[in-house]
Amino acid sequence: MENNIIELLKPVTLRKENCSPLIFEKGTVLKVIMQAPGGLLVRDDENFNFLISLKDKNTLWREI
Repeated sequence: MENNIIELLKPVTLRKENCSPLIFEKGTVLKVIMQAPGGLLVRDDENFNFLISLKDKNTLWREI
């Protein structure tokens, strides 16, 4: 991955039992921390990290 930034093309909702869902709106810009075999570890402006699938490139997110 040449770029360190991605943009969401669709909203992403993260859910965890006993927690309120986290919603990342379309157009959200995320910093790529590291690339794993099947995905990217990304971080938002509040330093929240999560994985996003490489298979979703250009449908859920794009490099900018």
